[in-house]
Amino acid sequence: ILFESMILFLVLFFVISGSFGNPTTSIHTGQTKKIIHGDWNITKEVSYTNTLLEVHGSVNVLHGGRLTLTACTLQLACSYDRQYNLYIKGGTFVSTNTIVGGNLINVNGKSQCRHINHYVDSGLWRVDNTTIRCSYGILFSWKTTGTLVGTGLHQGPSPDSCILGGRANVSLSDSTFSFLLGVESKPGAQLVLSLPIHKPLNKVYSVPGNYWRLELKNTVCTHWFLQIEKIKPAQGKTFNVKLESDTAPFNCHIQTEPGVVGTYSMHSPLKTPVKVGDVVLSSVNPDSPVGVTAFEFYAQSRQDDLLRYTGIARGGENMIWGDGRLEVVGTGRNSHVACTTCHAAGTAQLQVSETNIGHLGGYILAQAQAINSAKFEAVNIIMDDIVLRTENTATINVYNCTAAGKITKEQEGGSIDVRCAKQKPVRQLRQAVQPRFAGLITHEALDALLQ
Repeated sequence: ILFESMILFLVLFFVISGSFGNPTTSIHTGQTKKIIHGDWNITKEVSYTNTLLEVHGSVNVLHGGRLTLTACTLQLACSYDRQYNLYIKGGTFVSTNTIVGGNLINVNGKSQCRHINHYVDSGLWRVDNTTIRCSYGILFSWKTTGTLVGTGLHQGPSPDSCILGGRANVSLSDSTFSFLLGVESKPGAQLVLSLPIHKPLNKVYSVPGNYWRLELKNTVCTHWFLQIEKIKPAQGKTFNVKLESDTAPFNCHIQTEPGVVGTYSMHSPLKTPVKVGDVVLSSVNPDSPVGVTAFEFYAQSRQDDLLRYTGIARGGENMIWGDGRLEVVGTGRNSHVACTTCHAAGTAQLQVSETNIGHLGGYILAQAQAINSAKFEAVNIIMDDIVLRTENTATINVYNCTAAGKITKEQEGGSIDVRCAKQKPVRQLRQAVQPRFAGLITHEALDALLQ
C-alpha cells in the first residue's frame, strides 16, 4: 500500500508538471541554426525569424537593447541547471510564436532538462504565443520593477512558474501557466486566498505590503505555489494565512530569516494549522481542508541556528545559506523529498533523512550541491537518479542508503563520499502495481518510472 501511494503521488506530479502526454515541440521545424558562444549581450536592436539560437552562455537584454524573436527557439545550452540564465535588465524582449528556455538532453535514454532562470529584473518582456521550457521560474528583482505582459504564455516541458515576488508587474491574457505568489510575513495581519486551477480566471492578485501585481484575463492556472517569505522568530503576534476551500493542492514554500530555530511538524491536508516561526497556515474550513502537494524550505541562517522540519511526506527544493543547520526529515520509504535542488552555501549544513530522494521522472533532474565550505548529508534514504555537486571546499556525505538509480558525482573542489547498497530489481512490483493505474499513466511510462 505504501508503495502504491508513492506511485500515485508520482502520477499526480507528472500531471501537474506536464511530463507525460504530448509536450510542446522543442524546436520549430525548418529553423536555421545559429550557435553563439559566451554571454550574449543585447545593447541595440537585434531580431531573428525562424531561427534556432543555441547560446552557450547567458543572454542579457540590457538598457537600450531590444531583442525581437519571431518563430524562434532560444535555447541556453546548459550542462547543469542554472549554469546560464536569461536576464532582462532594462531592455525589451519581444517573443512571438517562440520557445524560450534551457535545453533537453538525453540521459540514459531519457529526456531531461538542464534548466535556466528567466529574470525580468527591469525593463519589459512582451509575449505573444510564447512557450517556456526547462525553466526554474520567471523571476523578478526586489530593487527594480520588471514587467511581463502579453497574450498566450504557455507551458512546455518542465516550465516551473511565474514567480510573483519582488517588484513584479504581470498582466497576461489567454494563457495557461503556473504561478507562485510570494507573500511577506506581517505579524498581526491576516491573508485569505482562493487559488483554484484548471478554469479561466479573470482576477487581479495583489497583497498589501508586497510590491507585485498579477492580472489574469481568461487565463488558466495549472498549479499554484505559495511562498511565505521573511518568516521571523515568533514574538507574540502571528501572520495568519488562510486558504479558501476552492484552493487546489499547492506547493508551500517556507522561507525563514536568521534566528528561526526549533522543530516544526508538517502535514497535509491542513485539517489543523501548520506553524513556523511567526506564521500560521490553515484552511478557512477545516471540514473541507486544503491539501499541500509538497513542502519546500529556504533558510537564511546564522551560526548555531538549528532548524528542523519533520513529517515530510512530499518535498521538493531545500536550500540554506549562512552558517546554520537545516534538517528535513521524511516519514520513511513512502515519502519522497525530490531534491529538485538541495543546496547548501556558506558554512551551512543541510541534512535530508528518512525518505526517498532523487529523480521523480519526467524532465526534472534531481541535484544536491554544496558550495563554499558548506555540507550536504543524506542519511537513511533510498536514492534515485541524482547529480551530486561540490565546489570550493564543500562536502557531500551519503550513508546508510540504498541506491535505486544512477548517482552522478561532479566535483569542482571539495569531496563527495557515497556509501549505498544497490536496490534489487522491481519487476514483480511493476507487475503488481501497473493494473491499478490504467488510464492515468501509460504502461511504458510506468515501466520507466519503476526501472
